[in-house]
Formats: sequence, structure tokens, C-alpha cells
Amino acid sequence: WAETFNLIFGRTTNPHNRSLTSGGSSGGEGALIGVGSDIGGSIRIPSAFCGLYGFRPSIGLVPYSGSTNTLEGQDSILSVLGPLSTSIHGLKVFMQAVMSQKAWLRDPHVLRRGWNQDGYELVDHGGVNNAENGQSPRLCFAIMWNDGVIDPHPPITRGLLMAKEALVQAGHKVRAITMSLVIDWNPLNHKDIVKVASAIYSSGAIDEFRSLSSSTGEPLIKSMVPGEEFTGLQPDYQAQDKLVTAYELWQVHKKRLELRTQYAQHWLSTERDTGTGRPVDAIIAPVAPYTAVPHGRNR
Repeated sequence: WAETFNLIFGRTTNPHNRSLTSGGSSGGEGALIGVGSDIGGSIRIPSAFCGLYGFRPSIGLVPYSGSTNTLEGQDSILSVLGPLSTSIHGLKVFMQAVMSQKAWLRDPHVLRRGWNQDGYELVDHGGVNNAENGQSPRLCFAIMWNDGVIDPHPPITRGLLMAKEALVQAGHKVRAITMSLVIDWNPLNHKDIVKVASAIYSSGAIDEFRSLSSSTGEPLIKSMVPGEEFTGLQPDYQAQDKLVTAYELWQVHKKRLELRTQYAQHWLSTERDTGTGRPVDAIIAPVAPYTAVPHGRNR
């Protein structure tokens, strides 16, 4: 869920406006500030809704062993742990501290990769500071104004425009996707990507939910709409009752790899357009198509 409600703590509200959601699924961490889990936006959405900085690390950087979560055993698209903070410096402090502990000795999912100061200083992208002229590197950013499926609300677009103006003033190049004649980078197969991810998440979800709730007898939560948590129906978030065979799931995994490969090639192809001799250094995209919404209205 992209909101936060359970039978132990009830509904988590936004600390800036309690009539709005704090996001989810790590909405508690968004309201209180902490370490959240993220598989499809669960750190990023609460961070955006609550006015924080959030970081979803790549898989294998932060240990997960001992953490409680759902869908355990689903290793195709993994959840990760990451920090939420009131500052970018706070994110760095967390990641540097965790990655300096050789966590791969205790958690087999963690890669043998400690804190990389060269990576943090963007050495492969010209370095944070050029020793010869004292200037920051000239990076090339792409802005994704929409994902080819949903157009963000005006406040989100305004935020992207503000980011673009700040980057240009700092001397960076900004290539706009789908909104400018400078470069036409259509978001590639985003609808198919969401479809594949949803198929993987839901392949065994209903069995997982029933197993977890059977020991306590608690009902399954069917909606985030206040007053309709157990009687309502939000189809976008419902686990599928249809059983998926192992072979059918393998085909979904094959499609996932195909989409990943296509997107990597799509990104690399921007080298001819950036003027830096590199592909686009980073894509700036909305976290969600809107700011924090009333409870039960997140989609």
C-alpha cells in the first residue's frame, strides 16, 4: 500500500496535516523519521509527502537480515532498507556508517562493497571539484515530465521546472524528456514494467497474506479508505486469487530481464546527445503524480 494503516497502531497521519496521508508503506518512518523499506516507492513516497530526503539504495548495500517483511522468499524484485532524513547529509552519514561495517560477513545478500568515496565524489563523472580550475563537473541531467501513462499534477511539474532552473544556473546541462525539442526521450515501456512488477508481487501474495493472518485471526485489509478498511475494495492493491504456475512465473522473469536490458540500452544511447562524452548522468522524475493526498485517496 502507498498509505499506512494496521490493526496495532491504526492509521498513520501526515505530521504537517493530519487529514492527509503520510504515504507508504514506510509511512511511520516518514512521519517519525527513521529507516524504511522500499520495493516500489515505500521510502520515496513518504519522504516526498512528509517533506524529507529519502534514499532507496541499490540491492545488496544495506543488510536486511533479521528484518520483518512480507513476501519473504520472493527474490525476483527485492525490497531494500534505506534512510529517511531531514538532510542529504543525514543520508550520507547513514550509508557511510552501514557500508563501513563489512555487513557481507553477516548477511549473504550484502555485496562485498564498502563505502566508496570516489563514487560519492563522482570521480567517473569528472569529480566533485576539478583540481585544475576549481570548478564542479559539468553533468547532464534528463527530466522525465511524465512516464507515458500519467501526467503529474501542476505542483509536481512546477517542482521539476524549479529543479531544472537550479541545475542550469549551476552550469549543468538539462535535457528534457517529452517536453522539449532538445531531445525526445520517450519513457520506455513503463506500462509494461509496472505490469511485470505487479505480476511478480501478486504471484503468491494472497497465500502470504492468508498465512500471516491465520495465526491471529485478524481480517485482511482491503482498502485504505477510512471506515472501509475491511469492507471496501481498491482493485489496484488487491492480491490475485488465481494461482500462478512456476512456468508462468518464469516467463514473467524472462520479460523482466528483457525490459531491464532494453532500458539499459535506451539510457546508454543518450551518449550522442549529452555533449559530455557520457550518457545522461541522472534522470530526475516525480516520486508520485501528486503531493500528499487525503486518507484513502492514494492510487
